[in-house]
Amino acid sequence: MLFSACLYAGDAEAQSFSSEFAVYNSAHFKLIHQTNTGVAENIAGLLELAYERFDNVFTGMGFVLQPPNDKLEWICFAKPEHFNNYAISADKTDLSWLSSYYSTKTNVVAIVKPEKIPAMQKPLSTPTNEPDSILLALSPGDTVKITHEAGHQLAFNRGLQKRNVMYPLWLSEGLACSFEQTPQAQRNQRLVEMQKNKRLLPLDEFVTITRLPADPERQKDFYAQAQALFQFLCEHRKDNLKNYLAGLYKLQPGPRCQRTLIAEFVSAFGPVEKISQSWLSYSN
Repeated sequence: MLFSACLYAGDAEAQSFSSEFAVYNSAHFKLIHQTNTGVAENIAGLLELAYERFDNVFTGMGFVLQPPNDKLEWICFAKPEHFNNYAISADKTDLSWLSSYYSTKTNVVAIVKPEKIPAMQKPLSTPTNEPDSILLALSPGDTVKITHEAGHQLAFNRGLQKRNVMYPLWLSEGLACSFEQTPQAQRNQRLVEMQKNKRLLPLDEFVTITRLPADPERQKDFYAQAQALFQFLCEHRKDNLKNYLAGLYKLQPGPRCQRTLIAEFVSAFGPVEKISQSWLSYSN
């Protein structure tokens, strides 16, 4: 059903857009979109694959996941300017340099319409039954973007993270980067170069960062190190990671200082010096 969308920011501040939106519902997601049904099906199919993978990965690690309270909402805009106008309205932030983001404030993922679907790709009538076709139907860049944001949204809706709690950035981004449906060779190679050129940040500094660096190259470095650290902890400190996430989940909303962030890390994983030795050996 088409309608002139009123998209809500905060509690009830409605923002109207002249373009018409449609709604596509899958088992766990609600996609409000400015694209055609075939593209919406492919996005929803990829999201359902992400949901299933999230279940398999984290239940396999021993996490007890909660079901979402409702279908998880995504908004797909046809134009970047509509996307950024929404971000300014909903989150009071200019995100013109991005094409996707998950908001803990609204619990919604907003994205710009994916790139053109490759020739000869047909819409999927039963998207969750054909994972290879779904991955082929979207560009690699869009697949990474969608699964990254899905990782954020699922973490905050399945009981791993709690909205409004201040998390260290490495944890949130490391989880989402590790969850991307794409080979990780590029980031792994970047990590090797970072070690060679002594660009790895010391752990006692890295685990207290709460804001992404402004420089694009430093951002890429941060994502590479965050992904590698999260994967290291999943493989070698799984129980500590579970306890760390459980402890943070119990916290009250609000900011915490660097001293508190490092104390929480040490309480969960032990002395930073000892973890650094193991981590550096793993990342070599």
